[in-house]
Formats: sequence, structure tokens, C-alpha cells
Amino acid sequence: MRYARCDFPKGRLLYGEKRFESVTKPPVGRLVRIILLGSMLSVPGVAVGTDSLTLSEVHLVGTKRLTTDDVVRGLDLKLGGATTRQNILQACGRFRQLKLFQSSHCRYRVQGQSLSLTIFVEDKWGGTPVVFDNFVWTTRQELLARLKQELPLFMPELPESSGLTNDINRVLEQVVAEHGIKAHVRYDSTFWTERGMNVFLIDGISTPVTSLQIEGENPPPPEELLKWSQFYTKENFSAARLTWVTRWVIRDLYAPRGYLRPVVGEPVIQSLAEKDGTYPVCVILPISSGALFTFNSVKFEGLAKERAASLIAKWKLKPGDPYDQAYVDRFTLDEILSAPWAQHSKTETDVARHCTTIDEAAKKVSLTMTVEVPKKTYPVTKAGRNGESRGWQRKLNVAFRLTGVMIMQVRLAMIQGALADASFCISWRVQGVLHSLHPSRQYLALRGFRVSPSLLPQGGR
Repeated sequence: MRYARCDFPKGRLLYGEKRFESVTKPPVGRLVRIILLGSMLSVPGVAVGTDSLTLSEVHLVGTKRLTTDDVVRGLDLKLGGATTRQNILQACGRFRQLKLFQSSHCRYRVQGQSLSLTIFVEDKWGGTPVVFDNFVWTTRQELLARLKQELPLFMPELPESSGLTNDINRVLEQVVAEHGIKAHVRYDSTFWTERGMNVFLIDGISTPVTSLQIEGENPPPPEELLKWSQFYTKENFSAARLTWVTRWVIRDLYAPRGYLRPVVGEPVIQSLAEKDGTYPVCVILPISSGALFTFNSVKFEGLAKERAASLIAKWKLKPGDPYDQAYVDRFTLDEILSAPWAQHSKTETDVARHCTTIDEAAKKVSLTMTVEVPKKTYPVTKAGRNGESRGWQRKLNVAFRLTGVMIMQVRLAMIQGALADASFCISWRVQGVLHSLHPSRQYLALRGFRVSPSLLPQGGR
């Protein structure tokens, strides 16, 4: 029985290892050792040969996002068919070059004339979503199915700039051509990639949004939605940007009314008749409001404790009112962070942290607002679009480490309905740093999370 291993992460191929049941110690003479080594290297199966074998098994270990059948088809292998060690090593090399996972390596085992292949992958972090930006004539599910049919190793979530990018472009251009449109499809490797999405878009077409509609339980008043969506109906449709717009809808039209955990369904994009060379669309968001949460109480701690009486006198939310996160954010900024007693310099203010306790059974929200002296002064500068590289990110990471609070993931989890009875704290001092360091960036990679400053009250459209 012979074993072989391909270790891709280190860039080495170790093959032809042979298992010996017993080893006889060779003579110590130099010439004898050289002769013995030469004879071992010539043993059949130690070198990569072209002898024909039968591929009996293929196994994939470390992920559930691909199947064995995907691997067999994607690498042009044939179970039960003839193969060679050289073919197996070439297939494993192609798999590595696609960079679909954090790391990968192959092992094969030869027994008689049968060869068994096992591919090990590390898939701890998964990938980032593949987004079809302005393909308004077909649905996402149809495009996913088409790509999977033609590219067996395709997955809805892929690493950034994976080895499948060119093949995906090719298939999508075929789809566009089938709709009678001659246009180039490209992968955005900069703007959207930095924001956590693998975006494929069609260059040179116009897809104006004619209207934004919301269907579901407790929608906002039509006139309010019409006024709010005026900025959006002046844009071309973009599936990637729609993910932002959806969050803004939740933030501006649901959260202020006490609906903290609305559920958003798959957006419906209605393609209208072609008009003057453009392809207008109507966007429909299915949103269920979820339960209504009401305000219960607020108390002030830390440096704000001695000013609690005056702060409570200014507080407008009453017990039983729909909980309004936007009001809480405005109050924190206007009545605390902007107050002279909380400001020390142009680049430093006190830390205002409101800890929110949610009573899931009673659907009530209680607040504890704590004001602290900052542990460090953070220089507030606007990073240039093409300058400073990742300096803004390093500053942000320092701010998070010093304050010890994780903010945006908590807010996002709350909006997505991922919290039950829980308490969480949001640091306004760090939010200010987050927004001012780079307001044009809608996604920042931080501690393995994708966080969205668009959820911040000051991160407007």
C-alpha cells in the first residue's frame, strides 16, 4: 500500500511515500549508502509515474459548501475511470490555484490498481456574498443555478478575487447576450470588495429605479415612504447598494416606531419595458415589522449621575411610548456629548455609553446611560480616498481595544432579530471616531466582522 500527500500551503509536493514493515540498517560505507538511495528512488510508485490506475474514490473534508460530485465534475475527474498520479497532482494543483478556501491539501492512496483521493480544506471563515448588481431581467436564484450548472465549483459565497472570477464573467456575459444585450461584464475588485461583497456588474447600461414599495405588516405611511425614497428613485438600480438602502429603511422608517426586529424578505425587482435604451425597474421590499417594543425607563450613571435630574427633565420619551433609537442617539449627542462639561478639546470628548436591556416577554426597553472620562485622546481626521492606506483601520482597532465594547455588530444583530433577552452597550465616543475617520466607507473590516456605519445615526444617506 502506498501513500502520497500534496501540501499546498507550504508549496511542496510530497509523493511516493512507501510504508515498509521492517527496515534493515544499511552498511555505513558512503558508496553503499549512495547505491541504496538510488535503488529506493527507483522503486515503482515512489516517483510520479504515468502508469494507469482506476480512480475509485474522491472525498472532500472540511466543508459542506461543496459536494464530492462538485469536485469530481469541477476537476474533470471520472470515478471508475482511468487516471494517473500525474493527472491527480495536476487536478489538485488546479484546485489550489482557484483559492476557494483558506488552505487546502490533497492525499491519495494507491492499493493495487485503485487510487483514492482525499482533499482537505480549511473553511473556517467561509466567503463573501456574490452579488449580481444590475442583472434586472433575471432573478438571483436563476443566476446562481446557471453558474452552478456550468461551474460545479461555484459557491454563492466566495473569497475575494477567487480563481473562478474570469469564468463567472464569461457565463454572465452569455446570460446578457441571451437577452439581446451586447455589454461587458466585470468584477469590481476595489470599491465593493472592500465593503464585503463580490460584485459582478454590467458596464454601460442604465437601470433607473422608478419606485420603491414596501409590502408586509405595519408598513410606513405611503406619503412618508414616497418622501423618504426620493433620493433612491434618482439612481440606477444596484443590488449591492440595495443592501444599504434596506438597512436605511429599517433605521429610518421602522426603528423610530419601536419595531426593532423587522424581518426583511428577498427583494423583488420588477423589470419594466425597455424605454429609450434604458431598463427601468420597480423595487419591492417585503418587510414584516415584528413585535412593537416600548420604552420603560432610563437612568444616568458615571459623570452624568450628578446631572441626572436635569437630564431626565429634558428626556421626552415616556414609559409606554414606542422605543425610538433615533431619539436616544440624538439625545446622547445633543444633551451629553455637545455639553461643555463633556468636552475637553476639539478631538476629545467624554465617552457616553448607553446599555440597553430588553425584556423579551414584556417587549420593553430600559436604558442605563453612563458617561466616562476617555482613556485616550483619538485624533479625528478624515482619511483620503486614496491615501493613508489602512491607517484609519488601525486607529479604529485601537479605539475598540481601549473601550472594550463591540458596537456595530450588536446594533446589526438587534435589527436582524438575533437578540433575545439581552443587555448590550453602545459607545458613542467610538462611534464618533468610526464615522469621522472615513465617512465614505460603508463597510470596515474589524475583528473578522463586516460592520456598517450606515447604521449609525450620523451616517446619513
